[in-house]
Order: sequence, then structure tokens, then C-alpha cells
Amino acid sequence: GVALELEAQIRRYEDLVERSEALRGFFDSPRASEELTRLEARASAADFWKEPSQAQDVLRRQRRLQEERELSESLRQKVSDLEVLLDWARQGE
Repeated sequence: GVALELEAQIRRYEDLVERSEALRGFFDSPRASEELTRLEARASAADFWKEPSQAQDVLRRQRRLQEERELSESLRQKVSDLEVLLDWARQGE
């Protein structure tokens, strides 16, 4: 009945937490952070717009990495919220 449904829901939440952690590891890698730092330095160079096509490529890549960082942070917050819900569900058993 209700206990089985709750246990199934808890297992789904735990699975979501694990998968979210894996995704965060993919999006929030040290290599991506280093690349973003490198791109930010390039974009601040005095001759950055000397080659407009390359500059646009740099800005597009920089924007994508920033979006991935924001997604990672959003996932982190959602995982934190899920963990709280899991704790509450377990305490209600």
C-alpha cells in the first residue's frame, strides 16, 4: 500500500540524486573551469576583436561554458532539495 509507494518514491529520488551528481561532474569539471578562465583572459585582450570571426567563436564557447556552470549550480540546488525531501520521507517511516 502506502508504505510500498513511499519506498518506491524514495528509491526514485535516490536514483535522481545519483544521476544528478554524475551530470554535475560532467558539466562542472576542472577542465571546463580552466577553459572558461582562459577564454575570459582572451576576451579581455586588447587585440581580441582583430579577428571578428574568432572573437565570436570565443564568446560563443564562453557563453556555453557559463550556461553549463549555471546548470550545474541549479542541479546542485535541486539535489540538495531532494535530499531534504528524502530525509523527511525516511523520518516519516
